[in-house]
Amino acid sequence: MVEKDSSQSPAPERIGGHEILGLLGQGPRGDVHLGKESDDAAPVAVKTLTVDPADDPDFAARLKSVTRVSSSYVARTLDAGVHDGRLYVVREHVEGRSLAETVAADGPLTGDALERVAVGMLTALTAVHLAGFAHRGLTPNNVILTGEGLRVTDIEIGDPAGEIGYRAPEQINGLQYGPYADVFAWAATVVFAATGAAPFGQDAHAVLTGTPEVGALPEPLRQVVLAGLAKDVAGRPTTYTALLRLLGDDHAPMPAAAIEGVPVPPADPPALATLVEGQPPVQPPVLPLSIEGTPPPQPPADPMNPAPMQPGPAAQGPMAPGPIIPGPIVPGPMAPGPMAPGPMAPGPMAPGPMVPMQAEPMHAGPMPPEPMQPGPMQPGPMQ
Repeated sequence: MVEKDSSQSPAPERIGGHEILGLLGQGPRGDVHLGKESDDAAPVAVKTLTVDPADDPDFAARLKSVTRVSSSYVARTLDAGVHDGRLYVVREHVEGRSLAETVAADGPLTGDALERVAVGMLTALTAVHLAGFAHRGLTPNNVILTGEGLRVTDIEIGDPAGEIGYRAPEQINGLQYGPYADVFAWAATVVFAATGAAPFGQDAHAVLTGTPEVGALPEPLRQVVLAGLAKDVAGRPTTYTALLRLLGDDHAPMPAAAIEGVPVPPADPPALATLVEGQPPVQPPVLPLSIEGTPPPQPPADPMNPAPMQPGPAAQGPMAPGPIIPGPIVPGPMAPGPMAPGPMAPGPMAPGPMVPMQAEPMHAGPMPPEPMQPGPMQPGPMQ
């Protein structure tokens, strides 16, 4: 529902090139206005933030880079910048009620409706993480339910002073946080959808030390939610692994820390695990060629049928007259001429395997390739 601005500080006429049409909502992080770039353009949501640009000079650039996140479960960020000293974000306008408004009006979700919300939020967060970002402030207020499903809003905006019940222990302790804090917030939001309350209430001490109240969640949703609410980051799955479990992959590896109390290393594929941690992706190893693309193995050398060789100087024996330099061998009948008895008596010669056009000594039959010491002989015609 759009309300005309009636506060003492009405919305400016234009923000970032968008005409402001009315007020959509207000929150601790800023006000959301309905805007339009031109008369025939689609309406957009323009959110002005309470963050001072001087406190984080890179914030506007980071928000602008979120435009590359693309998913049908995410309200796409279209632009970001600074207007009159205030940061603003322009995103797709989504018609619908927030999850918080829906549960307040209609009561907790059950059955297929609950599972659709759980899977839809995981799908949105997985797309955000794969693009190299984190949500940093997921609550029932920025999950919008529509007639076609749900849309998650406010990517990367975060809220350090947001609702305690949806903040991960590392956030409460003032430590660095990222995608695994989103997993905690997802699990807490699922519990709210199913019970109407956050699993630890709004008690920071309970988030850090208490046991979550998750209600009568069905399996495997219950197991995945409990893992997502682990105090230790190492005990939580990635959104990708959690999504696989909810979609029926019983073999998707789940950390056991939240359920068994034993820390285990992450078991996701390395490329995805490093990507969702915000590190450069690990390049996969180079795999061998497929069978179709593999060159055939070379056969072992055959001493009786050697491979072609480059011609070199012929070995010179003690034969007269002078060295014999063979020319190319042309297969055909041999005319050795009458041979006198000598150290070698081969008898009738049958040519062994021959390789045409090879400039190398020919090996006849099983004779070893070594210099011949013939007796007196009348050389036949040589090629």
